[in-house]
Amino acid sequence: MINLTQSYLNIELNGKNSIPELINCEANEDLLIDQKNFKCNGIVFRNCEFKAPFYALQTNIKAGIIFVNCKFSSLAHFSDLTSELEPMYENESISLKFDNVSFGNNLLFRNCHFKRDIKFINNSEIKQAHFEIVEITNGSISMNKSKINESFVLWDCKTNAGFRLINVESSGRLQFRDCHFNFFDINGSNLNKDLMILGGCILDMTFTSSTVKEEVLLKKLNIDSTIYLKNSHFYENFNVEMNDKGKVADIGTISINSTTFAQSFNVMHDFSDPLKIKKLKINSNDPNTGEINLTDLIIDDINITGINRYSIHLKNIYVCNFSLNNLSNSGTIRINNLQGIRDKGSRFVIGNSFLNETIFSNMIFNSFREIEIMDSDLSRIKANNVKWFKYRDINSGNNSPLEKWNGKLKRWNSFLQLCFYNIDLKEDVIKHLQNQREIFRQLKHAMIIEGDKIQSLVFKQYEMRSHATMLSLTRKIWNPDRLILELGKTNNHGQNWVKPIVLLLYVTIIFYPSMFIIANPNLFSFPSITLIDLCKDYAVLWQNLLIVPKILNPAHSVTNLFGVEKETFFWLYFFDILYKIIYAFFIFQIVTAFRKYVK
Repeated sequence: MINLTQSYLNIELNGKNSIPELINCEANEDLLIDQKNFKCNGIVFRNCEFKAPFYALQTNIKAGIIFVNCKFSSLAHFSDLTSELEPMYENESISLKFDNVSFGNNLLFRNCHFKRDIKFINNSEIKQAHFEIVEITNGSISMNKSKINESFVLWDCKTNAGFRLINVESSGRLQFRDCHFNFFDINGSNLNKDLMILGGCILDMTFTSSTVKEEVLLKKLNIDSTIYLKNSHFYENFNVEMNDKGKVADIGTISINSTTFAQSFNVMHDFSDPLKIKKLKINSNDPNTGEINLTDLIIDDINITGINRYSIHLKNIYVCNFSLNNLSNSGTIRINNLQGIRDKGSRFVIGNSFLNETIFSNMIFNSFREIEIMDSDLSRIKANNVKWFKYRDINSGNNSPLEKWNGKLKRWNSFLQLCFYNIDLKEDVIKHLQNQREIFRQLKHAMIIEGDKIQSLVFKQYEMRSHATMLSLTRKIWNPDRLILELGKTNNHGQNWVKPIVLLLYVTIIFYPSMFIIANPNLFSFPSITLIDLCKDYAVLWQNLLIVPKILNPAHSVTNLFGVEKETFFWLYFFDILYKIIYAFFIFQIVTAFRKYVK
């Protein structure tokens, strides 16, 4: 081993060699690289051991410094450095590289401004590292296949590219304060202590195939683009806290893909106004568990897909687009006070999903401009204090088959064309109505299980209405079911007692003039334009006005209404019998509606 002294180092740095390489050296005294002695374009230390403090201070390291298979037993201090030349190797852009380097003491970076990367690779091992005011204009700070033993701290650091840990084993605490990265990437790494990111700004944050065994805390942080969690495992809470009222920080996208939370993932804040998130995407196809809690947020787009085993709790959320697509819910989804932002064209979509025991609480469905539910199972959902959608609110988008059909009905010719010529659109409408009927049937069943008979009857009415509309489009002219359902509309399929009363009065008003004219054939004989004739007709009409309440008596007879001499009038008896049949039907409809809660 060559004894590496300060004098020997000065000679190597004097510039005779553009990039000197020191091999198999041992330093037993303090070494200093500074502006006075660094005359070369860069330097490589290979198989060297530094038993005393190593300093690189206040100089331009130009093409960079590389350490390969080196060991630092004492302090390594890099301060007030810059790098301005092109890198020494064309295939990699680095200012400082530590390849299989061991730091047995503190590693300190302070007030450094580099153009290119700082890299720790190939089984490098760090005991304690502290970066303060380090800026990299065209590169990143990265570790690959390396190890952190006690701590790794970055304060007020900025990199144009970002920060990356790849296949890193960390037994130490990681802390980042007021740092600015274009990306923050942890890939294939095991972090056994907590990770704290306090303040600053990160455009993209990614955890891929990684494990964190203690808490992850993101606090007072601007995340403009994405938090992306994939195939990772978090043993403690993953908390996103926005509680600095001086810095309102919104989040771009949160994407959770096949990630396990042994405890919970939480987004929290204490602002008076809701925190804004552009998109929330949860996709899980593996047996991942844990809780996901989001409260008091404005989210542009929520999309939950896959096989869900999480316990997801969304509370006090304002959303533009909410969708559950291709979802099989084996966990718990609790949606509490989810409201659509109507002026932004909000949509609520459930498609090809099995919701199982999804819980809706304090929901206002009519806050969504469009509601689409297609090919899904809602028969086991639970609801508490929910303001449900109306019949015409569901699947009523501008591009839905039903909406196209309704548009054609505006013109009679188009209706005929639909019924007899436009078979494709007609089949789409029938399929659409079948789906709609099935959705209402499932919701009816779910409300019965929940003991909400009132709402179950509403969904029963919608179910019958969808089926009736579907039957009206079939080619079969005579269909008993169609007749039954059409007659059922007179009391909204057993839900409305006012409607049959009003219809009964209308029928009475129609039948009374007919029966009155038949019973008085000489009345209104023409020409009878004299004043005397008109007065006689008016007097007869006035005397027979009392017939109207008598007609409403189900036990009335023609004799009681019009006198004995009228018994022989066939048509009078015919209209009377017909009226009594219709009357009996409406009485049945009224009684049925009155008994809807006790059936």
